[in-house]
This record gives sequence, C-alpha cells and structure tokens, in this order.
Amino acid sequence: MKNDRRQILIAGVGGQGVLFATKVVLETARRIGSPVIGSETHGMSQRGGSVVSVVKIGGFSNPLSSPGGADLLLALQRDESYRNLSFVRRGGACVANSPDPGFLDAGVRAALEGLGVSLFPLDADKAAAEVGSPVSSNLVCLGFAVARKLLPFEPAGWKACISAISSGKLAPSSIAAFEKGMELGEK
Repeated sequence: MKNDRRQILIAGVGGQGVLFATKVVLETARRIGSPVIGSETHGMSQRGGSVVSVVKIGGFSNPLSSPGGADLLLALQRDESYRNLSFVRRGGACVANSPDPGFLDAGVRAALEGLGVSLFPLDADKAAAEVGSPVSSNLVCLGFAVARKLLPFEPAGWKACISAISSGKLAPSSIAAFEKGMELGEK
C-alpha cells in the first residue's frame, strides 16, 4: 500500500484535535515510506472556529484540495461535515462525528447517494468518553476510517505512530480511542 494515493480532508473546530489528527496521518505515511504533503487552514480556532487540514498521500505536488477532490472527509464536528461535503469526490466517503445518525437533511443525503458518497455517522465523542479519553474523538474517527479501509496502511503502523507522538502518559488512552474507533468500524 506504499503507493496508495489518497486525499484526506480533516475538518473540525478549535480544540477538537484537527491538527493532532493531521500530524498522525502525515507522520504515519512518512514512517511507512509514502510521499505525503499537507496544509492547514486555521480559522478562529481559539474561539471554536473552523479548522481544516488537507493531507495528500502519494505522488501529489500541490497540498491543497479542490471541491470534489477529497477521497475522505473526516468531520470531527457535525456542522463541519455540512461545510466541507463539497470537497468529497464522487465515490468518496465522509466519517462524521455526530450523535444523530440521521443528522443530514434528506436532500443532502439524496445528493450524496447520487454521487456515490458513503456517509458514516459516528458518535465519536461518546466512544472517546467510554474509553476514558473524552478529548480523543479525533482518534476514534481515525480508527473507524482505518477499519473501514478508507485510510491506507495497517493498524499496527497507525498505533505505533500514535504512541510515538502522544505525550507519554496519554499514549495508552490515545491508543484505546483509536482501537475503539476500529472496533466500531469493523461492525
């Protein structure tokens, strides 16, 4: 899977771990030996504003994503999925952190179905709290995407990277959140 090309858009609000999730994706790809580039857009992140990053794995030369270009949207907050769905390509996927699996408007759902976009609503906040790490919903979403094969590379590579870049005593809870996401993704 070394040359598997993917464009991933990670969107959330300040404090949800968009930048940490981005770092995990970038570093995992780098450690595996895949070419990887990324970019970040910080809004009013300190005030709960939008934060968006793009990671491109494979032989890309431009770190930005155009509408209809992303293979995967990881929306760490429900409203950010609405704001960023236009970036998902035909046949792509969206993992959306939402306690309500039917949160999208019926017209939006129909449009996504028409484009072949797979939507995976996931209560990542609840799952992260269940493993004792309520701030790790970003890692739940990543684990879910890995289990669903929406992200390349084997779980062991992801876990090694998460463990390496998590602050010492936080590594076990970060791995637990990632594994909880994988468990939910395998259902």
